[in-house]
Amino acid sequence: MLAFVVISYNTRALLQRCLATLPGPAIVVDNASTDGSAELATFRNSRNLGFGAAANRGITAAATPLVLLLNADIELRPDSLAPLLAAAEADPRVGILGPSLVSPQGRVQHTAFPDPSLRAAFARHILFAETLAARIPFPAPSRGGAGGEGDVAADWLLGAALLIRRPCFDEIGGFDESIFLYGEDWDLCYRARKAGWRVRYVPESQMIHHGNAAGAALGPDRLARVTLSELRLIEKHYGARTARLHRALALAGSAMRAPFDEKHRRLLAALTRHNS
Repeated sequence: MLAFVVISYNTRALLQRCLATLPGPAIVVDNASTDGSAELATFRNSRNLGFGAAANRGITAAATPLVLLLNADIELRPDSLAPLLAAAEADPRVGILGPSLVSPQGRVQHTAFPDPSLRAAFARHILFAETLAARIPFPAPSRGGAGGEGDVAADWLLGAALLIRRPCFDEIGGFDESIFLYGEDWDLCYRARKAGWRVRYVPESQMIHHGNAAGAALGPDRLARVTLSELRLIEKHYGARTARLHRALALAGSAMRAPFDEKHRRLLAALTRHNS
């Protein structure tokens, strides 16, 4: 009924810990790691294909109606699976479900998100809402979803841990492999909802997430990579005019922060190049 698919890239120690917490064997897809992670892999890509392409390879190889897709920096708890599976069973039109993720210290992480909007972009880039939110504990979601005691509808879910229904995956064609990294989770959930599937956040299911293990190598360039990928996807789904407005807000926000923050200096440079 359920297959586990784990995406690996230079996180051998975390991958070993992840696999040790799974109640069954996993399909491990490695993106050309150089730290020995490939020794634990089912599929070894000859080069880093990005998260989405690796996920497609693993999910396609699974022969089950449900697939739990995981980053290598996830650890399951003994009670992680039951709420997810119950929510999936309760509503066959739920195509994608996600658990609550917590840090190893127990801090709840942002996991369920709304679609991008100009209002949110203004708050994030101009009013520094993202910086302030990082200091505020993530509030508990409202309860009472139809698929379980407390699961709630979400626009999109963080791709670190996703329970995906195979018919949904097949209908929408899986992940967009043109997205190398960042934003592929929003794109998948957005296309699933457009096709009539539901996306649910299931907070009763908790998993440990070490957080950004593979992306940490990008250092101060990570913000630029995230933002540029987000802008490309906004253009894909909302059109060029809306993407230009989002880009203008990102430019203004990074210009304000650049004198004080290296990652925003790099973002400003990347946005300026992208506009030229």
